[in-house]
Amino acid sequence: MSILFLVTNSLCLVTSLLFGWISDRVKIYKTILLTNIGILASGSMMLYAIYSGQGKALSILFYIGFVLTMVIRCLQFMAAVNLISKITSDQTRGTMFAFNGIMASIGITILQGCGGYFYTNVSKAAPFLYWYVGYLLTTVFNLVLVAMGKLTV
Repeated sequence: MSILFLVTNSLCLVTSLLFGWISDRVKIYKTILLTNIGILASGSMMLYAIYSGQGKALSILFYIGFVLTMVIRCLQFMAAVNLISKITSDQTRGTMFAFNGIMASIGITILQGCGGYFYTNVSKAAPFLYWYVGYLLTTVFNLVLVAMGKLTV
């Protein structure tokens, strides 16, 4: 399993440079939507592998989906930092970065606790399904905001 994190971190180094370059050239909400759609695609790979049964090809599909999901989550963090830097003033930027870090830590702690509970008490696939639904709802919410013209950054 540690090889997956080595591959993920190596890919984050490469994709972060490209993503940073892209982020400077397009609206931030487009990069956020792009990463949400990427998470849904990689999550679909993992869910398909989980619910289709066992087999070497399905295990490989799961691992590919896992690595892609982790890389895209790294890019989402970059998008959030980019968004904060664009919507806050110089005087409040540090406070907002700190607040973002605190809220992210609380969210990750709660989500990991829920994921562990679902994994232990519901099914081994439940954590993947519940975060997938969360990303799906977030993506739909973002698309609605774009359609309404509320996302302009």
